[in-house]
Amino acid sequence: QVLATARAPRGAASARHGLTGLMALEGMTTHAAFAAGEEAVAGRIAPGFRADLAAFAVDPVEAPADETAQA
Repeated sequence: QVLATARAPRGAASARHGLTGLMALEGMTTHAAFAAGEEAVAGRIAPGFRADLAAFAVDPVEAPADETAQA
């Protein structure tokens, strides 16, 4: 949530340094797998890839970060 809103728990950081929902999702999936050298086996939902899945009540890419944190 801090990365998406650019707000620290105690107040505002800089809104221009926040990430979009898509940027945050990619950072936790495809980009993380690439950084770990595991892009051939992890980082996306595809046949033969490892995956930990999470279900949300809202779309984490489109919903405001505050709603995603509560979902």
